[in-house]
Amino acid sequence: TVYYDDDYITNIDANNGKILFHKSITEILRSNDLIGYILQATTAKDPFHLNDIQPALKTTEFYEEGDLFLSIKQSSIVVHYRPSSNEVLKVIEGPFSAQHDIDFHNDSTLTIFNNNAYPHWTKVSRPNPKEGTILEDAGDFYSNLAQYDFRTGKISIIEDEVFRKNQIFSSTEGLHEFINDSTYFIEEQNVGYYWVIQNNEVLYKNVFESHREGHCHLPNWARVIDSF
Repeated sequence: TVYYDDDYITNIDANNGKILFHKSITEILRSNDLIGYILQATTAKDPFHLNDIQPALKTTEFYEEGDLFLSIKQSSIVVHYRPSSNEVLKVIEGPFSAQHDIDFHNDSTLTIFNNNAYPHWTKVSRPNPKEGTILEDAGDFYSNLAQYDFRTGKISIIEDEVFRKNQIFSSTEGLHEFINDSTYFIEEQNVGYYWVIQNNEVLYKNVFESHREGHCHLPNWARVIDSF
């Protein structure tokens, strides 16, 4: 018997507080013959780590109002789920890893904050081999934005160059939000930076300063609010 943390999706009526829908990720995967994703996870204790749910608020050619897009970190997958029929329509995989924060960019595109990291970090390591020449260099890894096109089923990376140039990386959490088609906000959560990027150029970089000199607050999914 394996004990693990399960995650649940709950829909609550804001008017009366009644629970309209309540189902676990295990139930959803099992009933859609996808239970193997539990074993694919990088940790047995927390095999899902559901970190974002993006609801569809309207019906388009590619999804219906009420559909949910679930970001499951430990398996590095985004699940298109329809609660009304308890149906998983699609499992979206890579090239992204340990992803957070799914947004609708337009009616046919999703954008995803790609942490581009190990889903589960461990302190266990091995010493380097004595023969340094046999070491493989996989290159540097930084976070970026992945874009999924419903029409083609393909994933592309948005402006990877600016993330690399500025070494933007958050191994956990992290957020993005498009302000317009060419401008977006990034929360680099692990180190506390806020970014605004436009056409591959940095317009703004700062931290949320603390009242203690030399310190800053750790951001946790800030939001962009339109000015009135």
